[in-house]
Formats: sequence, structure tokens, C-alpha cells
Amino acid sequence: MRISIIGLGLIGGSLGLALKGANRQGLELIGYVRRPEAASLALNLGVVDRAELDLTKVVEGADLVVIATPPLAIKEILTQMSLEKPALFGCSPWPTAQKTM
Repeated sequence: MRISIIGLGLIGGSLGLALKGANRQGLELIGYVRRPEAASLALNLGVVDRAELDLTKVVEGADLVVIATPPLAIKEILTQMSLEKPALFGCSPWPTAQKTM
């Protein structure tokens, strides 16, 4: 199963570490970040298997896409994504996230 996490801050990073800690066989975690130094940090901490700066590469082939960004960024991210197959989406549980949609 391929899980893509968009945003590897506190929520996305914690989710990545929890999923890695579950030690599930066949799980691939891919993270999206905007800065190269954030990608290096995420990889060094073992948060994801692969970190990308290109959103298209992150969602490509994903079975699950988790958007863990500030609420005001969600709409822009959704417009930038193009999925080749249907994926299940998850969003940060902030009450303001609902208001931005």
C-alpha cells in the first residue's frame, strides 16, 4: 500500500512516524515538502521512505493521500493534484479546514 502525506510538519510527521512504527509489510510512505532541507530532515528522521518536492510525484499511484497542511493551503493543493486512480483522502482534523473547502 502506498500512502502519500502532503505536509510533514507536526501532524504529517507524527503520522509518518506512527505508520513506520507499525512496521507493516508492503507499506510505502511518500511525503511532500516545499523545501529541500525539510525533505532531508524527514528522511534522516525516518518519517517517510521517500520525500519529494513535486506534488505530482507524491500522489502518483497513491492508495491513500493525507493532507496535513495548514487549512488555507488545502484548496490550492487539491487543485494542483491530478490522480490517475481514485484515492482515499484524509485531511487534518482542524475545524477551520472545513471552512476553507
